Amino acid sequence: RDPGGWVRGTRDAVLIERPADTLGGPHEVPHPSPGGDDALTVVDLAWELGMVLAGHGWLTDLLEDPGSVVVTAPATVPGLRRLDTALGLLEHTHPVVALVGPRRGTLPRPVASARAALCRTHGLAGRVIDVPADARLRTHGVDSTPLPPALLRAATELLTLTDLTRRDH
Repeated sequence: RDPGGWVRGTRDAVLIERPADTLGGPHEVPHPSPGGDDALTVVDLAWELGMVLAGHGWLTDLLEDPGSVVVTAPATVPGLRRLDTALGLLEHTHPVVALVGPRRGTLPRPVASARAALCRTHGLAGRVIDVPADARLRTHGVDSTPLPPALLRAATELLTLTDLTRRDH
């Protein structure tokens, strides 16, 4: 536990920080610890975007900035409906979308149709990455086991689309 309110751990060269205390809302999330010059910070929001954007604090500021935002959703019809709402709230950005589930060519017809409509509505051409669902990760979470190659490929695509591979971010 560090003095800033985070519990720290590592996975290879990656520093993972989680809030040390139970939080009442996004406004209570402590500021992240400063990283090095080449540090990449990934924020995994546990709250609905509308709740964060309606509030105040550094997470709200982060989402209001037109920087690199990745929005994730399950590749299901309800997941795509929630994604449509989230993208409407983030219309000032050009987010990259990570859809978790089967690849586009193997989606059930209703999901494929909803995905196509969403891409047209929000101008997502070239900004949707299919992230394979992994049963082991869903059950056990991230541990010391190497990540599946397909998941690493999707992560590389996300970094490339968000231009986060540049050293000046």
